[in-house]
Amino acid sequence: MIGSLRGVIVERIEGSMVLIEVGGVGYLVHVTPRTLAELEPTSNAFLYVHQHVREDAHTLFGFLDRDERRTFESLIATHGIGPSMAMAILGTHSPRALTDIVANGDTASLTLVPGVGKKTAERLLIELKGTQPSDPGRTRFVVWIVQRRPSSRGARRTRVRTRRDSRRITGTRCGDGR
Repeated sequence: MIGSLRGVIVERIEGSMVLIEVGGVGYLVHVTPRTLAELEPTSNAFLYVHQHVREDAHTLFGFLDRDERRTFESLIATHGIGPSMAMAILGTHSPRALTDIVANGDTASLTLVPGVGKKTAERLLIELKGTQPSDPGRTRFVVWIVQRRPSSRGARRTRVRTRRDSRRITGTRCGDGR
């Protein structure tokens, strides 16, 4: 997996993409409009990258800071939110603003995102509310923790911890609504 890219911005491509050259290889990277505005052609850049792998494509999504990448990854882990919708959400709201929106249950702000209606906004708030950090000063969402454990046959299996286990790890109580 590609975790970051450091190189020269060759060009901005219509549709919020940049071509970044790293060691003689050009990578097409999808970025938010905010990130695109900060990346000038012929300038050096460092991007945190999420590599999204599908059957028909390997797509790179680039972010200027870790919080934005973590928020993106939390969003795409939410049922019904794909990379395009997550980029649209981050294009409209910063990670800190999104944290405030979730904390306040502000569906109206989420419906400002193209493609997000009232029902999607309500579902998104419910799903993200349980993954919000216990410290309001932090801007990232807590990503579900995945453990790998060997099974009895020697093969490896994956177990996703429950919400209760995740809350215990993050220091929140199950009934406090955070």
